[in-house]
Amino acid sequence: MLSTGSLVELYNVRNGEEVFNMDIMLKGSELTRAMLKAGHQEIWCAVDDSSDQEAMSNLTNNDFTARIESMKDDFFYCTGGMAWLCAVPIKIRALTYAEAGF
Repeated sequence: MLSTGSLVELYNVRNGEEVFNMDIMLKGSELTRAMLKAGHQEIWCAVDDSSDQEAMSNLTNNDFTARIESMKDDFFYCTGGMAWLCAVPIKIRALTYAEAGF
């Protein structure tokens, strides 16, 4: 897992501006960190305090999901004000008719 300080490696400085390094494939909490740094807001995530893998396993019953809005001192903060160590971006969408079993 990348620390907040190592996010500098994800960006190159080009013409005096930070530009995201597209050659790096991010996933899990690393991707959430990069998204927040890039200005994304209220990112839907599976959350946990032990690991990205645990966050995703908790997603089975939709037990621990949150909209992550910021990061401070290596913690992700959700819109409800709770702090989490791990936050994996997920996609939330409406069910289709077929997915509902009709």
